Amino acid sequence: MEQEGDKNKDDSTGHILPEATQYSVVSLESIEHHYVEVLRELSMEPQLEAFKDEYEKIHRLLRKSNEGEKRLLEKIKELQVDLEVHGTKVEAALKLSQEDEEVIVTLRKEIEKAWALTDSAHTREKEGREHIQQLRKQVAELDALVEKVTRNTSGQATYLHELIVSKKQLEGERAVAHSKVSELLDERETMRKNFERAQNENNSVREKLETSLSNYQTLLEGLSEIRRGRESLEQQVRECRSTSDQQMIKLEDLKSAAEALSAEESRLKVLAAGERDAVARVAKQLEEQQRRFKTEADRLALVEAQNAEVKSEIPRLKVTLKERHAEVTRLATTLRKVRKSAEHQQVNMRKLLQTREELVQKTGKLHDTIEERLTVLEMEERELHTEEARLKKMFPEKTELITNNSRTENERLAMEGNRVGEEGKRHNLAQQLDQLLRENELLRKSIFELEQSQEKIIEHGQQMALQYHQTLEQTRKFRDKARVLQQQLADNEKRGKVQQDLLDRVSADRARTEKQLKEGEVEWATLRERHVTNDEEIQLLKMQLIAKEGTLCRLHMVRQQLQRDISNAEQRASHLKDDGLNAHARREMLEAEAQKLTHLIAECDAEKSKHQSKFADLVNERNVLATQLIHRNEELRLLYNKIRLQECSLEKGASEYNRQVRNVESTRDELTELRLRCRLELVRLHYSEKLQRRKQNVERELFTEQQRYRALVDELQRPVHVHRWRRLESDAPEVLDGIYKAQAIERQILQKHDMLAEKTELLAKRTAEYDAIRRKLVSLPGPELAEDLSLYNENLERRTEQIGGMNSELREVEQHADVLTEEVRQLSLELGDVKRRYFGAKHKNDLLRREQVVFRSTWGESSAVANVALAAASARQEQQRPGRSSGEGACNDNSNQQEAWVQRSAGARRPCLWYTRTQMRRERMRQEARLVQALSTGAPAPNYPLQFRSHQRQFVGGGYALTQ
Repeated sequence: MEQEGDKNKDDSTGHILPEATQYSVVSLESIEHHYVEVLRELSMEPQLEAFKDEYEKIHRLLRKSNEGEKRLLEKIKELQVDLEVHGTKVEAALKLSQEDEEVIVTLRKEIEKAWALTDSAHTREKEGREHIQQLRKQVAELDALVEKVTRNTSGQATYLHELIVSKKQLEGERAVAHSKVSELLDERETMRKNFERAQNENNSVREKLETSLSNYQTLLEGLSEIRRGRESLEQQVRECRSTSDQQMIKLEDLKSAAEALSAEESRLKVLAAGERDAVARVAKQLEEQQRRFKTEADRLALVEAQNAEVKSEIPRLKVTLKERHAEVTRLATTLRKVRKSAEHQQVNMRKLLQTREELVQKTGKLHDTIEERLTVLEMEERELHTEEARLKKMFPEKTELITNNSRTENERLAMEGNRVGEEGKRHNLAQQLDQLLRENELLRKSIFELEQSQEKIIEHGQQMALQYHQTLEQTRKFRDKARVLQQQLADNEKRGKVQQDLLDRVSADRARTEKQLKEGEVEWATLRERHVTNDEEIQLLKMQLIAKEGTLCRLHMVRQQLQRDISNAEQRASHLKDDGLNAHARREMLEAEAQKLTHLIAECDAEKSKHQSKFADLVNERNVLATQLIHRNEELRLLYNKIRLQECSLEKGASEYNRQVRNVESTRDELTELRLRCRLELVRLHYSEKLQRRKQNVERELFTEQQRYRALVDELQRPVHVHRWRRLESDAPEVLDGIYKAQAIERQILQKHDMLAEKTELLAKRTAEYDAIRRKLVSLPGPELAEDLSLYNENLERRTEQIGGMNSELREVEQHADVLTEEVRQLSLELGDVKRRYFGAKHKNDLLRREQVVFRSTWGESSAVANVALAAASARQEQQRPGRSSGEGACNDNSNQQEAWVQRSAGARRPCLWYTRTQMRRERMRQEARLVQALSTGAPAPNYPLQFRSHQRQFVGGGYALTQ
C-alpha cells in the first residue's frame, strides 16, 4: 500500500494522480481537533444552535467526501492494476497468437510440400500407367506373334508356356502396381481431405479470431469510454475538492468573524448584565430610600449634591447607551449577513451534493454497463469453451472414422484386386483352352494336309525352319526387350519404393507433428490448470490481504476514536479546570464587588425625593428611546423592502442585458452571413464575363447544330436524294445487317470490357480485403483473452462485493458517529444547564448573604424595627393582593407568619420553646428570612394606582410603553 501511495504519477501519461491532492492524516486530525473546539465553543452559546447544526452537517459531508475520495482512489488503483495485468495478458495472448501463426505457416508449408509430393507421385503414376499401357500393347503384340508361331510348331508350345508364365508374372506385377497406384490414390484423397479439413479449421479459426478481434475492439472502446468517464469523474472530484477547500476557507473566515462577533456579543452581554445589575441595585436602593425618606431628612443636602453629580453623568450614560445600541444594531446586521452567507453556502453545498449523487449514479450506470458486457463476454466464452470441448470430443471420433474408412477401403480394394486377379486367371485359362482346342484342330488339319502333301510339307518345313530361326532371333530380341522392360520395371519399383519411403516419411512427420500437437495441447492444459490454480491462490492471498487490511483499518479507526475520546476527555478536564479557576476568580471579583456595593450602599443612603423624579424622567426617556427604536426598526424594514425591490430591478436589468447581448450576437451572425453572401455575389460578378462568353459559344454551337438539323430535314424531304441508310436497306440489306451486327458486337465488347474492369476492381478489393484480414489475423490476440476477461469479471465482482461490504461498514460507523455526536451534544447541553444552575444558585446565595449583611448592618438586630417593617409589609400585601387564588399558599403562609409575629410583638412575649443553640440559630435565621422578604417586596403602593390597558407593553426594569 505504501509503495502504491508513493507512486503519485501515472507512468504512461505522466499526470499527477488524485492521491497527491488527498488530505493527509495530520490535516484531518487538525480539522477534527478544530471541529471539536468549535463545537465546544458553540455549545456554550444556545443562540447559535442553527449555525452549529449546519457546521456539523458540513463537517460530516467533508468527512464523507474524503472517505468517498479514498474509496474512489483505491478503486482507481485496483482498476489500474487490473488494466496492467490485463495488458500483460493481452501481450502474452498476442505472443501466443503470433506463435500460433508461425505454427500455422509451418504446417501450411508442410502441407504444400505434401501436395507437391502428391503431385509428383500423381505425375509418376501417370507415367507408370502410360508405360503399363505400352507394355500391354507390346504383350498383346507378343501374344499375337506367339499365336502365329504356335500354330505351325509344337516346339513353340514350351515357349508359349514360358510366355504365358511371363505374362502371368507381368499381370501379377501389373496388379501389384495397380494396387500400389490405388493405395497412392487413396493416400492422395486422404491427404486432400486432411488438407480440406485443415483449411476448414483454419477458416473457423480465422472466423473465431475475427470475432475475438471484434470483441476485443469493443472491449477496448468500452475501456476507453470508462477511462474517459473516470477522467471526467476525477476532474469533477478535483473541482468539488477545490470548491470544498474554498468553502472551508470561507467557513474559517466566517468562523473567525463569528468568533469575533461572539466575543463582542459576550462583552456586550457582560456590559448589559452589569448595567442590568446596576439598574436593579439602583431600583433596590430607590425602594430602600423610599422607606427611609421619613427618618433620614437630615441627609437631603448630601443627596442633592449626589443628584447633581448624577445629573451631570446622565447625558454621558445616554451617549454610551446610544453607542451601545448602535453597536448592537451593527452586530445584528453583521449576524444577518453571516446567516445569509451561511445559507448561500448551504445551498452551494446542497448543489455540490446533488452533483456528487448524480456522478455516483453515473458511475453506477457505467458499472452496470461494464457488468452487462462482461456477462455477455462470459456467455460467449462459455459458448467457445463448449464448442472447443465438442470439437475435442469429435476429433478422436473423426480420426477413428477416417482410419476405419481407410481400413475398409484397403480391404475392399484388396478383395477387388484378388477378385480381378482370379477373373483374369480364369479368363486366361479359358482363352488358353480355346487356343489349345483350335491348335488341336489346326494340327489335325495340318496333319491331314501333310499326309496329303508331304512334299509341300517338306518345303513348308524348310520354310518353317527358316521362319523358326527367324522367330528364334525375334524371340531373342523380344527377350532382350523383356529384360530391358524388366530393368525398367525394377527401376519403376525402386522409384515406387522411394516414393513409398517419402510417403512413409511424410506420414511419420505427420504422426510426429500430431503427437507434438497432442503433447502441446496436454502441456497447454497443464499450464492452464497451473494458471487457474495460481489465480485461485492469488485470489485467496488477495482476499486474505483485504481481510487483514480491513482489520487493520478497523483497528486504526478504533485507535483514532480512542485517541479522540482521550483528547476530548483531556480537553473537558482542562475546560473544567479553567471553569474552576474562572469561578474562583469570579468569586473573588464578586467579593470585591460586594465590598464596593457596601460602600455604594453606604453612599446612596443619603438620596432623597429628587432621585425618584429623576428616575421617572429616565423611565420616560427610555420609553421615548423605545419608540424611536421601533420607528428605526420600521425604517430598517422599509429599507430592506427597498433593497429587495432594487435586487429585483437588478435581476430584470440583468435578464434584459442578456437578451440584448443575445440580440447583438444574432445580429452579428446575420452580418457575417450577409458579408459571405456579398462576397459570393462579388465572385459571381467577377466570373460573369466568362459565363457570358461561354453562353455565346454555346449559342453559336446551338445555331450550327440547328442549321445542320434543318439541312438534314431538307434532304429527307427531297424525293430525289435518298438517305444512304435507306439506300443500303434497299440496295444491300446484307451489308446493313453486317453493319448492325458489327455495332451490336462492338456494344457487347464494350460491355464485356466494362464488366472486366469491374471484375478487376472487385478482384483488387478482394485481394486488399484478404491482405487486410491476413494483417488482422497476424495482429490478433490468442484464445486466452476470454479467460482473462472472465478472471477480470470475477475480480470486478469480488471488488464490487468488497466495496458493498465496506459501504455497509461505513454506514454503520457513520451511524455510530452520529449517535456519539448526539450523546456529546446532549452531554454538552446538560453541562451548560448544570453550569447555569450552579452559577444561578451561587448568585442567589451571594445575594442572600449580601442581604443578610445589609440587614444586620442597617437594622442592627433590633426587634422593634423588624416588627414595624413586618407590619408595614403585611398591610401592603393585604392591600395589593386581596383576591389571590389558593395557588399562592406560600405567600399566605408568610403573611400569616408575619401576623403572628405582629401579634406576638404587640402582646406579651411567650416563653421560649427552644432548648438548644441550634434551634435558636434556626429561629433567628427564619426571622431574618421573613424580614428580608418583607423588606424586598418593594415600596408601598399608592392609594390611587394608575390604570393601564391589558395589552400595553411593560419594560423589564419597570414602566410602560407609550405604544402598544
